[in-house]
Amino acid sequence: MSDPKGVSWAYDGSSRLLDGIDVGHHGFRGVNGSKASVQGLAKTGRTMTIGRVHSPEINEGVYAGGALRLQQGYNKGPSTWAVSHVVPYQDGARSILTLQDGRWRAGEKPRVSISSARVA
Repeated sequence: MSDPKGVSWAYDGSSRLLDGIDVGHHGFRGVNGSKASVQGLAKTGRTMTIGRVHSPEINEGVYAGGALRLQQGYNKGPSTWAVSHVVPYQDGARSILTLQDGRWRAGEKPRVSISSARVA
């Protein structure tokens, strides 16, 4: 299967800038070989968006989206996990959209369907 036209991939160890925001880090590699965290990545002073964490979070210039599937089998009890996406704007601003029952705003029909999303 060939790559879709106009798509470029950010591979592990590389970065990808989108309007000055590094979107090439998945978020699993931490600073100086440590376990990654939003707090640790914020200490780098680099503006970035990551997606590894299961709870949406903002710390300094680091925005993190949430999980796509809340039930993983190993997570039981109270949780801060949420289905969230970081949305970049052309002016460099970002928002975190958190879905509730498959919707990011009130309405009768779901606006976003993730029931068929597959997580590797």
